[in-house]
Amino acid sequence: MEITENTLRVGIVGVDATPKHIVPLQSVTPSFFQSEPALQDPASVWYRYLAPILKSAYQRLIGFGAKERKAIVLFRGYDDKSLPRSIEDAILAVLIAEVGVPAVNLQCSALSMVPYSLPMLSHMLVVSVGIEEASCQVHASGENLPFTYQSVPLQSQTSTKDDATTSFQSTYMDLNNPNSVLMAMVKTLEACPRTVRKFVVSNIVFCGTGLCKQPHIPVAIVKQLKLALTAASSQSTSSSTRSETNPAMDLPQGDDDELVGNLQTLVPVSLKSLAGLESHVGLVKCNIRPDLLAWVGATQWAAHWHGQDPSLQKWKWHTEWPSKS
Repeated sequence: MEITENTLRVGIVGVDATPKHIVPLQSVTPSFFQSEPALQDPASVWYRYLAPILKSAYQRLIGFGAKERKAIVLFRGYDDKSLPRSIEDAILAVLIAEVGVPAVNLQCSALSMVPYSLPMLSHMLVVSVGIEEASCQVHASGENLPFTYQSVPLQSQTSTKDDATTSFQSTYMDLNNPNSVLMAMVKTLEACPRTVRKFVVSNIVFCGTGLCKQPHIPVAIVKQLKLALTAASSQSTSSSTRSETNPAMDLPQGDDDELVGNLQTLVPVSLKSLAGLESHVGLVKCNIRPDLLAWVGATQWAAHWHGQDPSLQKWKWHTEWPSKS
């Protein structure tokens, strides 16, 4: 089961190469929680939201023995951290206490699942473009490198054509914008070990539901990345913007409010350290829809371990509802 920003996808590992059923979801907004009693347990609120969704998913799989199978739940949106306990408890309460599945494994990193859908690539830069957020992570030598993880929010698109173009440039390809997708990719490459950077940047993989409406994003960003790296390599010397004797002399001068506003845009990014990579930049295109890459990877990952862990020791399997553990 994969819970994305706007859909729930369900299927059987080893049977379905793509989701058997896709259930649309309503966005969980702050108003959803504000409508609940203030002192109510967050897990109860999430339970009320997730219970009918997860139950309907199992009803759609009647006849496939889904209730007798261990369940793997991929919950998108928490790639850099563990799943909140309230969401985890709600999922376990539904699947174990009510549906009756024997064990549940919770995975919250969609970025870590994508490489399993492309097993022929041992190095790659995975860029996930969602609806409200974009994130990046390096996969090198068959291992995910969580210390390279970067995440940025995505701005909502404006209505007019000119404003939309400006907003697109700023959101995705502006190195002067600390929250642009291109900036996140650069910072991820900076965190990547130098010895594998050229292999990683040669296999840039884009995924996520945000690409369904804007499929041109990967090509545009990769072109801009190559241009930026080429410009960095062409500079023979890079002059420092700070004074060697007193770095504070080069800070913006003015009122406190103006100074703070200027400082917020200062991002320590050094393309010079990435110079020479422009000839290795490459975009990976595959026959799997970008919004399904994490799903396919998760099924491949699960199928690899299917039957390999009968004692439920290698994975963090949950076999009891939290209130009973």
